[in-house]
Amino acid sequence: PTHIAPAPLHVTLGITLYLLRLGIEAVSFYGGLPLADVYSQNLARTLRYGVGVDAAPYFGGSFEGRACHKIGERLGMVSNLLSRYVPVAAAEAYSAACEAWQAVLPVLNRTRPASADETKAFRRDSARFVDGMTAFFPWSTVTPKLHVLCCLAPAFLELFWSMGCEQGLESWHAHFNQNSRLYTEDTFLDSCLTYVRRSAVGRAPGDDEQDRGKRRKPARAGPGACDAKRPDYKRTVAGQALAGCPRRESVACEKCARDNLGEAVRRIDAHRRRIGWTSTEAPAPVGDALSEEGDWHEAYSAAEAAEAACWMMLVFGCCQQD
Repeated sequence: PTHIAPAPLHVTLGITLYLLRLGIEAVSFYGGLPLADVYSQNLARTLRYGVGVDAAPYFGGSFEGRACHKIGERLGMVSNLLSRYVPVAAAEAYSAACEAWQAVLPVLNRTRPASADETKAFRRDSARFVDGMTAFFPWSTVTPKLHVLCCLAPAFLELFWSMGCEQGLESWHAHFNQNSRLYTEDTFLDSCLTYVRRSAVGRAPGDDEQDRGKRRKPARAGPGACDAKRPDYKRTVAGQALAGCPRRESVACEKCARDNLGEAVRRIDAHRRRIGWTSTEAPAPVGDALSEEGDWHEAYSAAEAAEAACWMMLVFGCCQQD
């Protein structure tokens, strides 16, 4: 059925988080744990305030498909932030990786057939993305998802001209199993053929198919009616979301920063043990990142204070109205 849209590939979800953690690992490798802690906090706040995404409260704080696409569109903000904490060469290598990922991402999650030029560009950009990271950042190993992106995805794209074909076929198969009682032929292949023919004739369901005959009752009018006349009214969906949203988002932002920092530090420590690095002295901080940190803390503290003030005004205003 044409109305079934394929879900984002797991490669997108995994590599987006991998690319964000790579920046924390670079800061930990070049600047030490204290500077990496500062960068992880600023990265989480940049994603929240600048990009406008929050980590999902499940699967260890990962990002959903729509959030991954939004991060991919604004990776320049992440690379600009990292350039204040790592050497110039590392910042340029990370920026090149972000540009390669931005070139790969649209084709990776698109169901429309790709052209021959787009297929060649996808193979070139995916190899440039993986080779660039593994060449400059020695602790960056080829994970299974990077292997799928660099080796398997281009071959699949050349055969089927779309990376969404796999999940599209799975959606078709699930829809056929759901309606198998309507296509009872002598053999399984005949049933599938009947299903395909009927789907080709019927096309996508229209508005009449979605109309279940149910309507919402009109709101009660007159004296005593509860009308939402203000945007911050607590009984509206937006008002309920804003009532406790700032505090929960701040806690989730801090937890995401701690989790990413822990994963990055463990990866860097494992790399140093593998190469026999025994020095306990961290390299000197790069540039004036520490001197600029006060500006970051002041800006975000002011933003959080403004959020808390709006939340208190919303709560007290709703209490007075009730």
